[in-house]
Amino acid sequence: MSLLSILTKPLERHIHRHLTQFIEDRNLFHSFQSGFRQRHSCHTALIRVCDTWLAAINQAQLTGAVFLDLKKAFDLVDHTILLQKLTIYLQNPSAVSLLKSFLHNRTQSVFLNGNYSTEGVVKCGVPQGSVLGPLLFNIFINDLPLHITNSKVVCDLFADDNSIHSCGTDVESIQCCLQESLNDVSKWCHQNRMVIHPGKTKSMVVAARQKHQLKPLMLKLTLGTDIVEQVREHRVLGVTLDEELKWQSHIDNVCKQLARNLFLLGQLKPYVSTDCRKMFFKAHILAHINYASTVWSSASEVHIKKLNSLHRRAAKLMLPDRSLSTSAKLKALEILPLREQFVYNTAVLMFKVHMGLA
Repeated sequence: MSLLSILTKPLERHIHRHLTQFIEDRNLFHSFQSGFRQRHSCHTALIRVCDTWLAAINQAQLTGAVFLDLKKAFDLVDHTILLQKLTIYLQNPSAVSLLKSFLHNRTQSVFLNGNYSTEGVVKCGVPQGSVLGPLLFNIFINDLPLHITNSKVVCDLFADDNSIHSCGTDVESIQCCLQESLNDVSKWCHQNRMVIHPGKTKSMVVAARQKHQLKPLMLKLTLGTDIVEQVREHRVLGVTLDEELKWQSHIDNVCKQLARNLFLLGQLKPYVSTDCRKMFFKAHILAHINYASTVWSSASEVHIKKLNSLHRRAAKLMLPDRSLSTSAKLKALEILPLREQFVYNTAVLMFKVHMGLA
């Protein structure tokens, strides 16, 4: 992470505000680019992807997905190529020249054990930790979906977390579509001097349980000479997606995190007030429960039951009064029961959608 001069921040924010407004007003960003944009988030990106896959399951279709991993994506942005793209977007030599001065002639050194290394010129990459860095990366990667020629393949972008997927009735046609698109992505990466990490790029077939039981649904995809590993589940934007969208793995992971944090809450209980325990609950327990809950809260009651047990245990730790029932403790603490919390989260999302905030 770069340590940048604080004096540049106000100017960066000014440029960021006007550059973003210019691009958004003209709809220049790809519609499925969700990273670092207003009214977009990990949550909205996950909802769009999962809704598409669930719709395919309801139509008795299969979905093949490839989760791409770009090596050191922010550090490999080629300045010359980025400026060429900015020239096309902005059509304003003065604005491009200003952004060129922001990128060029930067030097960096490392401070370690009281000593500075010799300075080196930064020849590529956007400054991480800067205000403009994420926006410039979005502009750099924005044309990737346009290089995918197969109309049956959809590309979703969230900064450097990218995926492609295709729906169909048979795995062979899906495999052909995805392989063609993988070749297109590899070609784009070669032209833009980016690198796909073949070992971390994974594939998955999403379908109803009956289709997985009927026969093995295997994708034989390659990146150059490397075989793309097919997995049964994969972590995407903080949520573990599984091949049947049952959410068992994700809920198990959330339960493990909650159990660790509940242990810490139990250790803190004798030393802090109820208000402090409630603060800890909201920061380290409720935050994990709320994250993208509208995506996975439709899981079966068997899986939700484990989560609910931990949620109720938290209430007992926050208010250790044995004369009160768990429901009474939740009410006294002004905390919603788990199912009502899920309904509340859905209502908040729908309010944002209705008001144009998502």
